[in-house]
Amino acid sequence: MPVMAEAQKGWQTGIKGGISIPSLRAPKGMGSTYSQGFQTVVGPQFGIVGEYRFNNFFSLQTELNYSTQGGEKNGEQRIQTSDFRAYIPAGVNLPNYLYSNFGNKISLVYLELPVLAKFSFPLASQYRLSFFGGPYVGYLLRADAKASGKNKIFTDPAKTAELAYNGFALGEVDFNRTEDIISQLNRTNFGIQGGSSIAYETTVLNYFFTIGGTYGFNRLQKDPNFGNNKTGSLIINIGVTRNL
Repeated sequence: MPVMAEAQKGWQTGIKGGISIPSLRAPKGMGSTYSQGFQTVVGPQFGIVGEYRFNNFFSLQTELNYSTQGGEKNGEQRIQTSDFRAYIPAGVNLPNYLYSNFGNKISLVYLELPVLAKFSFPLASQYRLSFFGGPYVGYLLRADAKASGKNKIFTDPAKTAELAYNGFALGEVDFNRTEDIISQLNRTNFGIQGGSSIAYETTVLNYFFTIGGTYGFNRLQKDPNFGNNKTGSLIINIGVTRNL
């Protein structure tokens, strides 16, 4: 027997899961060769959902999400000269940064807690269209930088002067390594989350498909000399909630 469009008031809880399509934004003119040019790397996003319906049209929803962020950059990279101090004779003056070409993938994992206002509109006897939005806070659980490739190191951005040791060019350097970079980043983030969903509702369970996004306000790097990236992502989820 069909369920009427009138929504059940009270609590719903459930789970959801899907993908995060992140973007490490670097505002034009405020980034650096550290932070610009990162491409999207798709990752998982999933969590638990709690929603309280006040009436047929308005509810408040909160979530606790495991969300992946990050990006990948292949090509020119800027490196701290101090990372290669062992190769440089005492008394040799070099710029603060060196340059090379290799791959660099940044992987970030956040625990995020949004609080969302949700406005719903019945479409048919068992379908409901919703729009939601509100603030969120995030806490960085893990941050890794994975470098890959071999190449020469240069002391200038044009790559005309190769890094040398005792008068001899250093040659190709193996960059393949994974580094924990969480100490270089701000652990907390905040921003806004929003989107829309369509749900198929029964007397007990509600199945939904959601598309939305997040937009972070806090700078990722502690040191602005390493960049001015901010996080953000497109999120696509499916899930189910149970009426309590």
